[in-house]
Amino acid sequence: MKIRSGFVSNSSSSSFIVPMDSIPGTAEELKQLLFGEQESIAYDNWSDTPTIFSTLEMAGIVIQNIKDAKTATDTELLDLFKYGYYPFEWDGSPTKVPNFNDFKDDSQKCDWKAYEEASNKYATEVLESFRKAFPNKEFRVVAYDDDYMEGAMLEHEVVPLIPGIIRINQH
Repeated sequence: MKIRSGFVSNSSSSSFIVPMDSIPGTAEELKQLLFGEQESIAYDNWSDTPTIFSTLEMAGIVIQNIKDAKTATDTELLDLFKYGYYPFEWDGSPTKVPNFNDFKDDSQKCDWKAYEEASNKYATEVLESFRKAFPNKEFRVVAYDDDYMEGAMLEHEVVPLIPGIIRINQH
């Protein structure tokens, strides 16, 4: 599974930091955790007829993607924190993500070097805070794009339901 960073595609995309101690071992266990006895889930893709997915099949894809992913290194996590937006905070986490608009002068020219330095500093602060909040945990990173129906379902409706998962929205 690829780790996405920076601009990815014309569709929405998200990477998820998965704490391995919160992931069930089988697709059936994950299905039970997320959906209980529900056998299918509908994804409203703004058409007249929603697309229906098997909850067990969706859980199976997620479990396999997580198993295929390798343990995330601090360098990979830094890259995600540097360019990603995440709608969560933990105690001590920095709250202001650098925005390139804040580095424009009166002529609207951006000081990209200053922006890059601020982004690196921010990512380092986030990683330090993250490691302090979650010491000695193994994390893996999986990514999904909203560029096909199954990917959209996984990105927006299935993976975010996993307890303890951290979503990094790329755009």
